[in-house]
Amino acid sequence: MLSFLTINIERDWVWCRRFACDAHIESFGNLDRLPEPEEFDRLWLEDLIEQYPDGCVHAWLGDRIVGELRMTVMERAHEGAIFFVYVVPEHRGTGIATQLHKYMLSFLRRHEVTHARLSVSPTNLRANAFYDKHGWHDLGPRIDAQHVHVRELRITPETARRMPPREA
Repeated sequence: MLSFLTINIERDWVWCRRFACDAHIESFGNLDRLPEPEEFDRLWLEDLIEQYPDGCVHAWLGDRIVGELRMTVMERAHEGAIFFVYVVPEHRGTGIATQLHKYMLSFLRRHEVTHARLSVSPTNLRANAFYDKHGWHDLGPRIDAQHVHVRELRITPETARRMPPREA
């Protein structure tokens, strides 16, 4: 059973950075498009954790981190932004991604989000198949980054039925 804990940046920053690098290699084949220097990425993540600690989590299986999520609620009413979804290579294809997705839906529901967006490389076939399976619609290339596509999930009554119940 997975547990989800807010990212402890002091203890686990090295994992956050490794995961970001691995995700870029998986998506683009190299690190050429890694968007920001490590120092900027750390400051940005620290701010994101402060704003939405339940949106910046590591997924733990026992004493091992097996996944990471980074998400927020945008200033525009009821819109979620999913910045990072990651499963360590040795746990891909084991159902961890589905558990991350369920946590993501729970986060969106807690924050009364009606739709969420994320970006994904069209060459990341595994990720795109996963998002297709879970109802994320491909809206095409991002205006500011043509090498990635925007995907959107509308939180409808049907989507809500697939979500875990709200916590009291």
